[in-house]
Amino acid sequence: MKKILVFLVLASMLLGVSGVMALDQAVTLDVSPVVNVAISPDIINFSSGNPGDIQVTTPLSFNLDSSNTNVTVKITGVTGNAFNNGNLAFDEQYNLNSVVYNFICTINADACTFNVITSQPKLWIHPGFRAGDYTGTVTFSANEGVQNITKNLAINVKQVINVAVSPASVDFGAVTPGTTATASNIVFNASNSNADLVVVYTSVSGAPFNGNLKLDNLDAGSQIISMPCLQTGEVCNYDIKQVVPTLSVPIGFVAGTKTGTITYTITGSNPPQ
Repeated sequence: MKKILVFLVLASMLLGVSGVMALDQAVTLDVSPVVNVAISPDIINFSSGNPGDIQVTTPLSFNLDSSNTNVTVKITGVTGNAFNNGNLAFDEQYNLNSVVYNFICTINADACTFNVITSQPKLWIHPGFRAGDYTGTVTFSANEGVQNITKNLAINVKQVINVAVSPASVDFGAVTPGTTATASNIVFNASNSNADLVVVYTSVSGAPFNGNLKLDNLDAGSQIISMPCLQTGEVCNYDIKQVVPTLSVPIGFVAGTKTGTITYTITGSNPPQ
């Protein structure tokens, strides 16, 4: 049978017989997976906040228009002292190893469409966190490193001055005119502050205190103590500071109970980074 077919074909060619032959050929193509993830905004900016606050910012949005396969996005790294201590969260999840975004390709006219996911970043500012401007980065990895996307982080930690002074009242007790009395030490505690502090003994009101009350032998208007931020990581701690109040009562000063007010001015400056 094979010989006859060959003869017929050859004969038709030799005799000049025209005809049409249909021939099918297989065509194959392996379309490579494409992963192309865009994340906005460019900067995850938490603006300004106080220590102890939780700051929120613009939600992240993901664009996968050029991708053609299922995509899984994870967080693989965070840098920056204000962000990498377990205080950065996405969608309430502070364990960033557990943050996973799954984008499923739904085929529509031979192209992928993807489910829409937004993600809410939050930042908890540790109490006592040193005042200043901080930057960092967060890195997202698509499909186990096929694509890595790094976004910048930013936060301004506001300055907080929180100084407690004790005792509430400086009591010199009974004092004889013409003598100098000493009261219990005045104690300054700057816990939960986050700056380098300077305490100035600004003024004292009421007689016989005005002009006669000294703190560590210094008159009103003098700087009496400095309270620098002692950093543990980025958190400020402070030594407890004390001053000794003394009062010289003029000879002949009228008898009776006297009251007055000590005023302090406390200023802060951002510690060096």
